[in-house]
Amino acid sequence: MGQTGDTGFINTTTAGTALITDTYVDKNAGGDNNESDGTAPLVATGGSGETAAIFNIKVPERSEVPDSNGNVIPDDVTFSGLTFQFDRTLQNASTTAITGYLLKDELNLELVTHDTSDGTTAWEPEFANTTGGREIYKSRIIPAVSLTSGTGTADFVLQKLDVNEITFGSEFQFILYSSVNMTIGMMDGDAADRPKIKVFFNKPTPEPPTIQVVPDAGGINGIIKITPSKDEAVVKHRIDYNIDGLAAQISTDFTDVGREEIATTELTKDSGISVHAAGGGSGVAYTNIFALAFDSGNSIDTTGNGTGDTPARTTFRLYAEDNYNTDTDGGSSNIVTINRPAITMTDSATGAINIGDENVFTLTTSKDGTTGAGVGDFEGQFTEYAFHPSVDDIVTDTGVTVTVGTLNSSNTIHTFSSDIPFEIGDLIKIDSEYLRVVGFEGSNNRVAFVRGALGSTAASHSVGASIFKVDDTKFLFTKLTNPTSLHTFSYKYPKAKTSHTAVAYVKDANGFRSDPAHIAVNVSESNPIAKLSASRTKVPYAQYGDNVAGLTLSLSNSKAIGSDNELTHHLFSYRVGKGSNSSTEPQPIACANGLTNDNSCFDSGSKRVAIVNVGSVEDHSDAKFKIFGVASFQADNTSPTSDINTGGTFSHYKYVSETITVNAQRLTETVSTNFYKSIDCIVAVDISSNDVEVTRYVLKVANAHVETNDVALLNGTINNDTQTAIVVDDPDTQNYDVGDFILVKGSDTSGSDEIMQIRTIPSSTNLTVYRGMMFSTPVAHANNTPVKVINHNMFINRDLRIAGNESVVPTTNDGAYWRWGGFARIVGDSSGDGIDFDTDETIELQTVLDANSTGTSALDWYNHGFLEGDIIKVGNTTNNGTYTAPKYFKIMRMFNSGADTTIASAKDSIEVADSTDLLTDDEALFITTSIGTQNTDAAADIVRFDNAMNPSRTVTLSSFNSSSDAYDGEADDFLFAGGVIDANNTGTDPTAATAPWIYRNAFTETIVRGVTPRTLDLDSLAGSDIAILDTSISRSGGINSAMALGDRKYPIAGFNTKLGDVTMSANIRILTQAGFRQIWSLVEGDRYDFVFLDSNEIDSPSTVYKSYRLKLSSGSINKSPDNAAQYTARLSFIVVGEEIA
Repeated sequence: MGQTGDTGFINTTTAGTALITDTYVDKNAGGDNNESDGTAPLVATGGSGETAAIFNIKVPERSEVPDSNGNVIPDDVTFSGLTFQFDRTLQNASTTAITGYLLKDELNLELVTHDTSDGTTAWEPEFANTTGGREIYKSRIIPAVSLTSGTGTADFVLQKLDVNEITFGSEFQFILYSSVNMTIGMMDGDAADRPKIKVFFNKPTPEPPTIQVVPDAGGINGIIKITPSKDEAVVKHRIDYNIDGLAAQISTDFTDVGREEIATTELTKDSGISVHAAGGGSGVAYTNIFALAFDSGNSIDTTGNGTGDTPARTTFRLYAEDNYNTDTDGGSSNIVTINRPAITMTDSATGAINIGDENVFTLTTSKDGTTGAGVGDFEGQFTEYAFHPSVDDIVTDTGVTVTVGTLNSSNTIHTFSSDIPFEIGDLIKIDSEYLRVVGFEGSNNRVAFVRGALGSTAASHSVGASIFKVDDTKFLFTKLTNPTSLHTFSYKYPKAKTSHTAVAYVKDANGFRSDPAHIAVNVSESNPIAKLSASRTKVPYAQYGDNVAGLTLSLSNSKAIGSDNELTHHLFSYRVGKGSNSSTEPQPIACANGLTNDNSCFDSGSKRVAIVNVGSVEDHSDAKFKIFGVASFQADNTSPTSDINTGGTFSHYKYVSETITVNAQRLTETVSTNFYKSIDCIVAVDISSNDVEVTRYVLKVANAHVETNDVALLNGTINNDTQTAIVVDDPDTQNYDVGDFILVKGSDTSGSDEIMQIRTIPSSTNLTVYRGMMFSTPVAHANNTPVKVINHNMFINRDLRIAGNESVVPTTNDGAYWRWGGFARIVGDSSGDGIDFDTDETIELQTVLDANSTGTSALDWYNHGFLEGDIIKVGNTTNNGTYTAPKYFKIMRMFNSGADTTIASAKDSIEVADSTDLLTDDEALFITTSIGTQNTDAAADIVRFDNAMNPSRTVTLSSFNSSSDAYDGEADDFLFAGGVIDANNTGTDPTAATAPWIYRNAFTETIVRGVTPRTLDLDSLAGSDIAILDTSISRSGGINSAMALGDRKYPIAGFNTKLGDVTMSANIRILTQAGFRQIWSLVEGDRYDFVFLDSNEIDSPSTVYKSYRLKLSSGSINKSPDNAAQYTARLSFIVVGEEIA
């Protein structure tokens, strides 16, 4: 079937061709032809003056006229009827009967009269109320239709056209009678009065289209794919959808019938719907909801009982409409129903799970027993899943805020001030609440959403609240091997959080996606993992003090747990099996950083060095260090001298050792006898009996032996030990800068030199300085005293510590346990005056928690292990650093707040760097240069940081008997401990108590065996047991050079990259069995660590010039017939050093 259309009333074709010609015949004027008359008087039938109108009707072809709306009439329409209309120009005075007859024979309207049909042939047109017996009538097509009195048009449906085979293109004539007089308009009359016809036709229903609904790229919204009707008359597509399962459809018209794809988001929104949980229950009312906004895990009320009873699903149908078959009369497509899949997610973690622990997640679909909700289109089967462990990590700021009134907790739709960049299914976050977008009203600035999504709590949000959006691109779908309704997978959380919101989606076989499933996962902090390794597990005591006489401890393989975590401190300590502070001789000692020496200060010349106690004020004079290195000497080989060659006394360098005893007073130098060109190794000989806090020592260039450049003279005196602004004459500003150390000669009365550090240079002749630096004494200085800039580093080693710990396991707040490795800490006492931070860039200790700090004297920075030049990390204050956002400062000087400059005075205050000019480029990236806000009485937590990130420490081992002044230890076990602290150790853990920055109980130990080296002295065997036939010493390699092309005579690039190895070879005759045993043990390699062989002076052959320390590289023992009683040996050595007394 189809629907009917018509042409409207017409009397010409589109081209202007007349469709009607007409005339009338008059009984009283039987011979007259009236074809050109403008009107026709219809005189009542049955009278002497009876008249009748004759009409010739041409039914137009479909293509000749449009339909009533001006549209082209389709080719497939069928003719269904015709209505004739005339216009009464003179009314009928009473009701009349209009009768019309289809004429049997065609008339010539230009000739027909009442008497003849063609001017000659007689005929009888007088009215008869029947066709029977009348030869001119074929059919009555207007059957005496009653027409009331009046003027104007009258319409008459012509009958029996089909039986007379009248259709498009047909032509016929009919005669019209009236039973009452009236006048009607004719074709030659006024246009408004002319007769018309209306052609009716039937348009068949368009061939049905077909549709397919597929998911868009996101999988939540759909794309309707259309296979259109083949009917070319289709002018519109109507798409109906339904969410609630009731009869009412939501319709959207699309006039572009050429479109083959239409997004479901283009369809008209559902004006109002209540959505229920899977199991029914009360619903939530929504407006302006888009198709497919809810998955099948929701239910809809289809029975009107106020509770969900049917799974949420969406049905789609398309109607192909032409101009006549409209709306649901159009060609109907197939019906497509989409049930998006739904899942629930559970995990194996009950309560909290630790970082790195495996959490097993399970995705399942299940059919609700009441409503049937939850299974989607494939009985719960899904083929893909996507997962994100913590959706909070993937929210991005949209730049949009809540702008039009408060968004109340009950609102499911809200108006924003501008268009919102959201799509259906997007997850947004306002404050701590998640919302899921399900619709828009009008433009995109009015948004409908599900409240309290992802387990969050619906809340009110004020104007100005920022709106964040979950980045959906972070959900990457994984295809499963087979469809399933249950899938498990595991995930290890890399960072801690009280509640990670894990979110998952699934897709079904068609690619439609579920709403988000979620679960809250509480991930707890995990301790970092400390892994300590030693470069050697068996180490000779540093009896000979070269660079291989030690080991390196490393925590580089340690790690923090959590992707957002990192290690912030590396901690080291040690103890000895028989007690590190044992009074039993020999005393085994591990010296921290004994091989980590900065020799750059010796580049310009050899210098005397000094050991300084920079720790507690107790007498540490029974602590001794032995320094190994290269020193400069005069020609007598015994008199030290500087190699700067003053007076021409310098002759050569030789490898030496020297024992230096720590001064009884702290911050006071003990200066070496030798002038050193390099320091290779520092070894502890004795530990002070007062060293209970693991005292920090430094090795530095002796103040009296610094090298300087003259740059200026004082202009005026420095009157006291506190003056910091000085004036100079004619300075050479190119030779010093902020941060440089300068030497100012002492006055004539004091005779002491003072080292200062330049703090600022306000002008070319004005300096501000830090006084009494490098443990010098601030004194008065006379006018014109030379000001000299020190042209080298002062510290060779800033971190020497020798005392270990008797404790086996550190406690969680025991920072002192790790002092040997350089850890230092001060914690302010909140119950007292704490620590003051002042805007003059000073930090003053007032009351300190001794139990949590690293020193034994509460109000002394040195005692706690700090030193000028250290970088400190500060937390637990209001404005100058917190545990989560610490601040960093650089210590420039330490002083007594009471202006007591004596050595023994407690240095309770420090001054920190106030300019980046006092920092290195790297330091300037993170160090704060001002105490911007004063904090008083702070329970500040301060730790040393400059060495915190270094994961390794060098160590030298010794076992020295100070009573006999000899190395006579046999073997000892050194138990080294290593610990790490991570960045998450920020005081938020309640069990951290008062020690959050060292709370982590993450440490490990390793054992290193210290042994006394075994040696063989070939010179002591010579004469009685062996005869040294010849020796040869040589060095090769170590230089790169290349000859250039052409006639250049000498090579280019002839420079040393490194010196080659020094080797020695010796030919020996073995004279006795005792000699044979020792040479055999040497070749076997299982007895001796080193071999010694002297090189004597030429002028004094009995005087030893150098005694080489050797390692055998190859050797052979030979026996020949020419001397059967003796052996010969050929030995090759690598020279590794020299013997040192």
